[in-house]
Formats: sequence, C-alpha cells, structure tokens
Amino acid sequence: TIVRCCLHGNLEALAKSAESGTLAINNKMERTLTSTSPARDRLLIAATEVVNEVGAGHLTLNRVAASAGISKGGLLYHFATKRELIQAMIIEVLAQFSQNIEAKIAGRKGSPNIRLSAAIQAMKERTPSEKLQQRALLAASAEDPELLEPAKVALKKHFDEVRAEATEPDVALTVLLAVEGLRFLELFDLLPLKHSEVDSMLEKLG
Repeated sequence: TIVRCCLHGNLEALAKSAESGTLAINNKMERTLTSTSPARDRLLIAATEVVNEVGAGHLTLNRVAASAGISKGGLLYHFATKRELIQAMIIEVLAQFSQNIEAKIAGRKGSPNIRLSAAIQAMKERTPSEKLQQRALLAASAEDPELLEPAKVALKKHFDEVRAEATEPDVALTVLLAVEGLRFLELFDLLPLKHSEVDSMLEKLG
C-alpha cells in the first residue's frame, strides 16, 4: 500500500485577511473567493477569463476593466498596475487551495497522513474553473517569473510538510510528485490519458 502523507496548505501569510464568499462566474463556473469586495472579486474573475480567452499577452487593465464592467478608475483603486493584479490572482489561488485542504481535513485531526490524503482528494474533485484559473496564472506570470515566488514558497512548504510527517518519506514524496505531475500535465493539456484513467490512478495513489 502506498503510504498517505500530509500536506499543510495553510497559507495564512499570503491570505492573512481572507474571508470567504461565493460568486457565479458569468454562469460558466462558480468558485469561492477570499475577498470581501465584490468589485475586486469581479476584477479577478475577469482577469482569469481574459487570459484564458485571448492569452496573457493581451491581458491589459483596460481589457480587464471592460470585461468586469468596472471603470478604469475603479480597477486602479484595487490594482494600480498589471503586476499587482497578477500578484493578487496568484495569492487568490493559493488561498483557495489552502481553504480547500483545510476543509477536507476538518474534524479528522490526528489521522495518519491526512494532509496528503486531502490533497489527493482535492485533485480528484478538481473543477474546470480551477483548471482555468491555474492555467491563467501560469500564463500571466510567464511575463515575470518573479511573480511566482509565493507559489514557490507554498510548494516548498507543501513538500516539507509531507516529508516531515511521513512514515516513509521517500514513498510519500513519490506520491506527491505523481499527483503534482498529473496536475501540471493536465493543466497544459499534455496528459495522454482519459479523465477516467486519471481518476483511477488517483484512487490507487490515495
């Protein structure tokens, strides 16, 4: 049996003042946002959609404001630059991932290897909106790799927690790498497997 280890997804430093709320995304997808500002949420949603529809190279503040139905001045109130907007998109994704993991382990504290088990479960329950959001992030940050620094910090913590809490660290990291590898291959539409095959593999990993 492949050991289940755990991932600590609590990114309080990145989402210190986050509170949850739910918004529909143009009737196409729904996700939980950590901001308490509806206008800010609409701008983050619009930025994700712009990147997925026309590419990161065409992500401009004017285009995002128009897509969100908010004035340029309203956008600048929340995000003074395109860089700030992309930073907010990254922190939003990390905060949502943290909340998702924490929700899955709630009430199961003390169970062995619970955090990696929760991470595998989150991958099993991935939604199209999550894929779009993560893909937009990678595309947008490609223009400035330094913007991915918070994600690097989060991933390091992810791996460190798994290694520290595992009964068999090497096996645990193998499982983690398999899960994250599946995630990224799927993100870029490079995975030569059917969705059902991926789910079957995740069942074996988890």
